[in-house]
Amino acid sequence: GIKTWVLLPSAADWRSVVHPDDAAFTATRMEQVQSVDGAQPSFETRFRHKNGEWRWCECLATNLL
Repeated sequence: GIKTWVLLPSAADWRSVVHPDDAAFTATRMEQVQSVDGAQPSFETRFRHKNGEWRWCECLATNLL
């Protein structure tokens, strides 16, 4: 795969590597993380691999702010 810092050089860039069919769902989950202190949603979405294929990934995000 791709190292996290190569995959997402900024927080806004995640949209460029998420499958178009998963973009709205993933955006909703990311907004939940940002809006709820201590939120820890877990979800699956497809990310583009460096070879161009789509790969399912389990995502776990934590709002530490």
